[in-house]
Amino acid sequence: EIPTEAENTQVAAIAAILFGGWLVRSVTGPLAQLEHEAHALSEGERERRIELQPVYRELAHLTDSFCRMQEAVSARDRELAEHNEQLAKANRNYMETLGFVTHELKAPLAAVESYLEIMDNRTAGDQLADYEKMIKRCITRTASMRKLIVDLLDMTRIEAGEKRRELGWVDIGQSALTALDNVKEQAEK
Repeated sequence: EIPTEAENTQVAAIAAILFGGWLVRSVTGPLAQLEHEAHALSEGERERRIELQPVYRELAHLTDSFCRMQEAVSARDRELAEHNEQLAKANRNYMETLGFVTHELKAPLAAVESYLEIMDNRTAGDQLADYEKMIKRCITRTASMRKLIVDLLDMTRIEAGEKRRELGWVDIGQSALTALDNVKEQAEK
């Protein structure tokens, strides 16, 4: 029996609907998966690899472009993590230096303050000669604080490229005597 024209039309319509459904799924399926992967990427899932088998060349190119973007984002994340670690290390170094500088300024300042209180209360006597040694130590302490501040300013200028680092010889014996002198009065208390 030969199908009628109406039956042929029905078969053609069913075939068109099935083909249309397949066509829509072959386009929207990969697009939906790309959308899902884009959402996962935006939520921080950087290392996932998208595996699509798109039917159309344009979707294949879109998938490849998305994968390259995903790899670039992952590489950038790794770079940022490395830079963040470097910044954290620099911050730790900064805080250590700040602690050192604070101590190096605090100790001589406390000594100067102590001498000034003794002078103000006239504890050592009423004559200027009674305080001569304390005055000289105050001058020495303030000079060392000023030198530390100048060195810190020079360090910032060196870091900014405004000044060149100058290396030179240091008298270790004199440095040791100065260090001992700085802690001697604290030890005597």
